[in-house]
Amino acid sequence: MFLEARASILSILLFATGALAPLRALELISDDPIEFDRGRQEMTARGSARLIHEDSFLTANEIIFNQERMLATARDNVAVQYRQGRLVADYLAYHVPTREAQGENVRFGYFPFFLESETVSGDPGELRFTDVVFYVYEPRAFSPNLRARDVSVTEDRRMRAEGITLRIGRVPFFYWPALEQEPRDFPADVTMGAGYEKVLGTWVRIGVRAPVAEDVRVGFDIDGFTRRGVLLGPGADYAWSGDRHELWGKFTSGYITDQGDTGTDLFDRGISRDRYFVDWRNQYFRDDRIEVTAQFRDWNDSFVTRDFRRSLFETEQEPDTFLEANMLGENAILSLFTRARPNDFQLVQERLPEVRADGLNQHLGAGIYQNYQASAANLQERPPPIPDRERVRSERLDVFYGLDRPVVATGWMTITPAAGGRVTHYNRPEGDRDHYTRWLGEVGMDVNFYGYGHYEYRNDFWRIDGIRHLLEPKLQYRYIPKADRGEAFIPVIDGRTVSTQLQPLRLGRIRNIDDLDEIHALRFGLDQYFQTRDPDYGSRNLLALYLANDWRFSPAPNEDDFSDLHSELIFTPVYWLRLNVFNRLDTDGPEIREINTSLTLTDADVWSLTVGTDFLENAIEQYAARYDYRINEVYGVNAYARYDARTSLFTEQRYAILQTLQNTWTVEYRITLRNGAQRESSAEFAMALSMVRF
Repeated sequence: MFLEARASILSILLFATGALAPLRALELISDDPIEFDRGRQEMTARGSARLIHEDSFLTANEIIFNQERMLATARDNVAVQYRQGRLVADYLAYHVPTREAQGENVRFGYFPFFLESETVSGDPGELRFTDVVFYVYEPRAFSPNLRARDVSVTEDRRMRAEGITLRIGRVPFFYWPALEQEPRDFPADVTMGAGYEKVLGTWVRIGVRAPVAEDVRVGFDIDGFTRRGVLLGPGADYAWSGDRHELWGKFTSGYITDQGDTGTDLFDRGISRDRYFVDWRNQYFRDDRIEVTAQFRDWNDSFVTRDFRRSLFETEQEPDTFLEANMLGENAILSLFTRARPNDFQLVQERLPEVRADGLNQHLGAGIYQNYQASAANLQERPPPIPDRERVRSERLDVFYGLDRPVVATGWMTITPAAGGRVTHYNRPEGDRDHYTRWLGEVGMDVNFYGYGHYEYRNDFWRIDGIRHLLEPKLQYRYIPKADRGEAFIPVIDGRTVSTQLQPLRLGRIRNIDDLDEIHALRFGLDQYFQTRDPDYGSRNLLALYLANDWRFSPAPNEDDFSDLHSELIFTPVYWLRLNVFNRLDTDGPEIREINTSLTLTDADVWSLTVGTDFLENAIEQYAARYDYRINEVYGVNAYARYDARTSLFTEQRYAILQTLQNTWTVEYRITLRNGAQRESSAEFAMALSMVRF
């Protein structure tokens, strides 16, 4: 018996048995006539057959429904749409009362994830797959994938897997027993590289991070060098966020028995063949009020990352180990800071620990504002093998209290008298004292001027819609008499650092409190801004110019009455051009003491060019350029060069081709040329692969 095309199973069952009510949510549809076998109690729909049951939608070339067993069997081009995603199979059996399904030769996915499976079973609440291969985007020959014994996907797209192997194509790299999470990108991360340079020989690098818990990935990094040996170490990264908390961290490490020429360290000591490094960074936030930052970096010698992990060395040449916890109160910030020195080749001001309270400006009444800070610190400085340097220890209490009284003299001038005092107590003074307390006071005044001009100038090419010129001259006067008192008794740990910037004049902001000179100075400053209207952000800066200079009434030894004139210019007339210039000028000469520049041109995401200079009198004169160009969706190139005018050498040149491979890998082919390098080879070829993150 044949029925009309698009006949529903409801009308069929009504015709055959008179039973209609239990199956009101079930419908079988076909563009071709549906065949009904009374003896078997089966209906067969062929061609474009569809079975609709509640929120499940099944299509196939053939669907057979058995009324007695309440079982629908689908074959050829079977497709089912679940809330989890779309399922395609060669064969599928669907039991209507329980909504249970069983299928063979299955493909399942939701963008951008895709898996292949031998079998599937389950209901819309949870689908269970066996012998699974899991991909991001479409499967390709060299795509990273996960091979799993069993995988289940719940209605909210949470995935559980067991017996997991990370593979590149068909090559296995890493195994872990189980995983449960909601995948937001490919669960594992893989980086690979290979290259050659004379010092290391031919080298190969593999890094793997695989999930072991929600947002936690653990793995390893392994580097093999034909001339140096094998560098191996565990690694991990993690990230978690909730309604009130946020946490992220990264851990890398490596150990090698160095078979090459290890050379000497910064202090001309022989470097051991057993070399290692440990690098851990962590940050935690809660409620925008608590922040904890921790970093631990332990190097066996001063050059281990420079020799074997240059990406780490380029970001930090001096390993820093510290813990800082800050809590924001209503009018103060409480903090705990600890800095340690695990590496004996460094000179570090260790804080074991330092506890601080920094008060924010608070109005007391009558226009007077108070600010304060207090700290207690256990300090230590253990020198590396430097002649005439000994271990220094200090236990120090330090309190500063200051008052400001801003006065708006006119609409274009504000005068702020300021006064403050700082008391510093040393529990371990030098000399013949059991303890020593230093009292310092400051008086001063800040004067700020304001002016502006407005010009109705338009330029479509530069996207200028009117120009506003803001002018802010500034004067800052401070007098801190006899700040060098007690220098014979004070252990110097927080001393002066090498800096070409103007240092703070305010007593409460000076950090080198163990090594002070009398301060009696007037600072001149001039800030200027040229702005235009911005259709999206209100206004934007076209040009900013900052000038500052000190007139010292009590110059320290080796200081002039007038400091160098410091200037900084930031020129951003359009989004595709940015110019930064920092200059330090000796006004007596006049003579340029320092100038650093950077000019960046950008053409959307097609190309960018950056050129820069670094000049420091009698020390540095270098020029650098970088060019990036995207040829098409697959290929790009970049080049970098740095020239040292003092040695007349190109100290470093890098040329690279970038390739996107199968929408999965970013491949970089790089040649590096060096001149005058102390530990690196003069030439290096490298190829690096990293997974594209989605």
